[in-house]
Amino acid sequence: MVEAVFDTILAIDREGTTVLMVEQNARKALSISRRAFVLELGRNRVERTGRALLDDPEVRHHYLGGQAPPRPSKVRRAQDARDIAAYLYTLRRR
Repeated sequence: MVEAVFDTILAIDREGTTVLMVEQNARKALSISRRAFVLELGRNRVERTGRALLDDPEVRHHYLGGQAPPRPSKVRRAQDARDIAAYLYTLRRR
C-alpha cells in the first residue's frame, strides 16, 4: 500500500504537478523529495534537498531517530569553554 501511494506521487510529479506532502514516513518521503523542509513548532528549521536532509547527521539525530551527531573536536570544545568563560566574565562585571 505504501509503495503504491509513493508510486502515485512520483507519477503525478513526472506529469509536472507540484506535490506538497506531509508524511509520517519521513525517510521514504525525503528519499523522493527534490525540496524538503523540517518544521519545528510551526517554524521552518531546515530547508534542503531530501537527500541532503537524509545525509545530515544533525537531522538524522534530532528528527529521524538516527545516530547521535559526532562529538565536537577538542579544539571546538576548548573554544566553547573560552566563550563560556568570557560570557561569565562579562556577567560578573555588570
